[in-house]
Amino acid sequence: MKKVIIITGPTGSGKSDLAIDLAQKLNTEIISADSVQVYKGFDIGSAKVTKEEQEMVPHHLIDIMNPEEQYSVADFQRDATEKIKEILAKGKIPIVCGGTGLYIHSLLYDLDFSEEKVDEKLREELENIYQREGVEALVKLLEELDPERVKTIDLRNHRRLIRGIELAKSGKKNHTKNLRKKNEQWESYYFVVRRDREKLYEIINERTKKMIGLGLVEEAKTLYEKYGFVSPMRTIGYKEMVSYFEGEYSLEMTIEKIQQHSRNLAKRQLTWFRKEEDAIFIDRDVYPKNEEAVEYILKVVEGENGHGE
Repeated sequence: MKKVIIITGPTGSGKSDLAIDLAQKLNTEIISADSVQVYKGFDIGSAKVTKEEQEMVPHHLIDIMNPEEQYSVADFQRDATEKIKEILAKGKIPIVCGGTGLYIHSLLYDLDFSEEKVDEKLREELENIYQREGVEALVKLLEELDPERVKTIDLRNHRRLIRGIELAKSGKKNHTKNLRKKNEQWESYYFVVRRDREKLYEIINERTKKMIGLGLVEEAKTLYEKYGFVSPMRTIGYKEMVSYFEGEYSLEMTIEKIQQHSRNLAKRQLTWFRKEEDAIFIDRDVYPKNEEAVEYILKVVEGENGHGE
């Protein structure tokens, strides 16, 4: 059977660097599974791979949408499937890399993304909750309503969370009914990069400071002034900047908020990954160097090594 390698992990885990090294070793291409990196201009805050890195290894589904446009998981499922088939046709093993969980699930399982009628009153209520209390309040509400559904949704995307809550309240199961029916078009190898939690939090804190040094404030200000509070502007790293621009936070407090929200996201991602039955964990304490992790991945994919946590 044809093979596809998936490299994921919590924010700040180093999955992108590992995927690039693996792609160079295999002479293959990478398909991005990141719901923010699809948008043009959202570079620093999304930790988008650089132009130089994209020249080293071909990347797909990056910078394909304008910020005011909507890009759904159904769109990703269609586009990524097409790219996977194109790369497979070249005799190569595609690598899917990113941290948007529902994007990855759309390739692992036969998920049904058919739309249902929208309850406009409920949606307005949920939008108000988001505006007052942030994405964390939506995550908590969905966890209470449907703990299984929350595992299939990009926790940074408030629109997906709202849709999940709507479906949970309506009793619809369209995202979970096929959750464990595997996609049989190819054999997926689902690798999760994992670090010691305290070390990961240190990396996240330092990475936030680095983003500020690279010009995140200026990038976010330019995007906000041009496009307003569009969907990608509501994600971690950008939504906090909007509060800063509107005088709600000082810059120092804004940096702390980005760090805190990124750590919260990483914690939720780690909890999610531990529940994934097909996940093959790459522990950075065991494989501290990329070349060691690449060697392990190749042994698993080539069937020379058992795997598990």
